[in-house]
Amino acid sequence: HAGNVKAQIDYSQKSDRWKFPSYYYELNFRIPNTGKTLTIIMLDTIMLCGNSDDFVDEKPRGPLSAVNANRQLAWLQERLARSKADFLLVAGHYPVWSVSEHGPTECLLQRLLPLLKKYKATAYLCGHDH
Repeated sequence: HAGNVKAQIDYSQKSDRWKFPSYYYELNFRIPNTGKTLTIIMLDTIMLCGNSDDFVDEKPRGPLSAVNANRQLAWLQERLARSKADFLLVAGHYPVWSVSEHGPTECLLQRLLPLLKKYKATAYLCGHDH
């Protein structure tokens, strides 16, 4: 998909088996029998940082659209600031920190990590390093 997940978003409109409503979105849950709540914020880290080429060990080169990246960060900050959830998870493809082959993602260290700390996110979940 070369960093573009639009086909997955479109497929969400065609099948109830697939839920990918937007490039970035929020999910909210009540944890059964606990009285606790969970918020999961899904990010598009390729939109934030740009694509990478794993075959030549290339790091993300910067966002394709700074406007879209900044819009997503503003949305994220607003969601983090208003969250009252007992557990607040943020998830994206690229890791903030990694000791694997791809290493840490500089863009996320600079732009995402301060928000995660400021708003006391419970955890950041990622993929990329398989």
